[in-house]
Amino acid sequence: MSVVGSMNLEMAYYNAKLALWEPVIEPIVQVQPDGTSAKKRWDLIICLQNNSDNDFGSAFVSPR
Repeated sequence: MSVVGSMNLEMAYYNAKLALWEPVIEPIVQVQPDGTSAKKRWDLIICLQNNSDNDFGSAFVSPR
């Protein structure tokens, strides 16, 4: 069994005193070769691989 999942993360809150949205999780700033910068969200990638002989995994097998 093999599972791959990904998620883009971005979180902000509204600052009423400044009347703007401020990031809680700071975005990644990438500098391009031409000198410009671009903001990018965080990527969360999860990979799971199970090589068990049964369908439920080795944790569910009763010892005999």
